[in-house]
Amino acid sequence: YDKTKDLIIDPLLASTLLGASGSKIEGSDDGNAIAISSDGSIYVAGYTDSSDFPTTTGAYDASYNGNGNYDVFISKLSGDLTSLLASTYLGGSDSDYGNCIAIDTNGNTLVTGYTFSSDFPTTSGAYDTSYDGGDGFLVKLNGDLTSLVASTFLEGYSSYSRKSMVVDSVGNIYVSNENDIFKLSGNLSRLLASKYFSGYIRSIAIDFQGNVYVTGYTVSSDFPTTLGAYDTQCCDYFSYSLEGGDVEYVFGDAFVSKLNGSLTSLLASTYLGGSDSDCGNSISVDTSGNVYVVGYTSSSDFPTTQGAYSTSSGFHVIGCDYYIGCDIDSSSCDVFISKLNSELTRLLSSTCLGGEISYLVPEDTASDCNAIAIDSIGNIYVAGPTSSSLPTTAGAYDTSYNDSADVFVSKLNGD
Repeated sequence: YDKTKDLIIDPLLASTLLGASGSKIEGSDDGNAIAISSDGSIYVAGYTDSSDFPTTTGAYDASYNGNGNYDVFISKLSGDLTSLLASTYLGGSDSDYGNCIAIDTNGNTLVTGYTFSSDFPTTSGAYDTSYDGGDGFLVKLNGDLTSLVASTFLEGYSSYSRKSMVVDSVGNIYVSNENDIFKLSGNLSRLLASKYFSGYIRSIAIDFQGNVYVTGYTVSSDFPTTLGAYDTQCCDYFSYSLEGGDVEYVFGDAFVSKLNGSLTSLLASTYLGGSDSDCGNSISVDTSGNVYVVGYTSSSDFPTTQGAYSTSSGFHVIGCDYYIGCDIDSSSCDVFISKLNSELTRLLSSTCLGGEISYLVPEDTASDCNAIAIDSIGNIYVAGPTSSSLPTTAGAYDTSYNDSADVFVSKLNGD
């Protein structure tokens, strides 16, 4: 490099705000999902109760519909975040929430979420055009967000669970709900398959052979596992006495399961966790078929592998437990990142990622992980919220813990 110039390592290349221009005492613009198209454009979806959320000329719906409730928003930005290329509202007269976004092989934009609007827009010939009193939805817009290509309700879609969506090589769409997986045709006219799961699904992925992988958490000791799976034992219990009676805590495990593309066969399935609570939040599959799972653990004995970046998740004062819904409360949790083979019979590599443990204020050490991505040479990127001073690297964009809940982004090598 030119030694007469400053050397800048890992600069922040671009960053922007997106939302309403007005000042609101109560109100929010919430981005829940992001996707990148083949031309590098960035799509964001979420929900807003802002009547002046930015929309663009020719957008499918430039008018706020919510009457004080939430509308879905979908926005398209240039890859350098300098231009709002397209932006639209989507919704009916009650509250509507956008949870996931994906781009299909033809460049169309797919968004799924939940609606309380009986007049949520659907299209003729869609799989389900009848509102049943709080439904999921799946919509397809063109890439410029000017036209609603297809839209359907999804009955039985829970409003309070995490959602995930993937598109296969021929355009079929898989959507995961709390306990269900739906497979729909690309034109949203047919439900091709659906599968009920006894675990709580947090994320879904698909490999190059069309097999479907899911992760989440379960408190079931009889959750289905397969012969030779990495771990076929689950769930730890303990009881303690409070005034008025005993309380039983159920420590759930993460799980990873593999199904065929038609959702008719469980090809492989394993537990993943230690003696406290563990939850898989996001899953990805690389080009070799290896499976990567990230989430949170409050298990000091979460399984790690020799040579991993961190082989201990530390001592935890209060566990993340099913009694409080298997989510971070005033608990001490670390991130875990695990890699399994495609048949889920071997843990190839596994590490924890966390900050210093505080014995007096355990909530100051909680870290979760909501997303994972793998680049073309196998490096792993993870992101999520933390209330801990996580390890940072020299020259990173921001090496200082800023507030009670920061975002973290970390990059690890493939092993």
